[in-house]
Amino acid sequence: METISATIESNQNVVAAYNKRLSALYEKIKEWLDPSYFRCLEGTMELEQYLIGKYSSPTLAITDALSSEVVAKLYPGGALVIGAAGRIDIKGTADSDYLVYLLPESGVDVEITDKIGHQPETRKTVVSPVFRNVQTEGWYWTEIKKLARVKPLTQELFMDILIEVSPDEILSHT
Repeated sequence: METISATIESNQNVVAAYNKRLSALYEKIKEWLDPSYFRCLEGTMELEQYLIGKYSSPTLAITDALSSEVVAKLYPGGALVIGAAGRIDIKGTADSDYLVYLLPESGVDVEITDKIGHQPETRKTVVSPVFRNVQTEGWYWTEIKKLARVKPLTQELFMDILIEVSPDEILSHT
């Protein structure tokens, strides 16, 4: 049986991987956004999660290059998320959305108990995928309102998300 301290140490490695993924995403977003229209400001945020404790993760604020008004803020949602390897929240002036980091084997552990006739019970744990068709590791946007499908994050999709969360600011640039 794994000890609590071993679990905490293991989960601190999860935090390090999560923060690395966030930083890589922010770098990609900075490449996607035209600097004549947008500025990106990095920061940090303190989070606290069970079995990890307190930790810091990077944030990103996207502002209008001319007015310095905030277009959207990207906040870490947590390194330990059910069915994913991390979450990031995107808050704009009109709405919010989120992305999850998925692995092809992402899912929720489900314990199955079988008992047939007088046979002894058998138990096994299987990973039940939360989302279908996750072929590659990466950040995904979820289409929860429809069929719980996910789409890999691309520049075009990210711009669509920005339009969703802050339409007034983005529409003037697109």
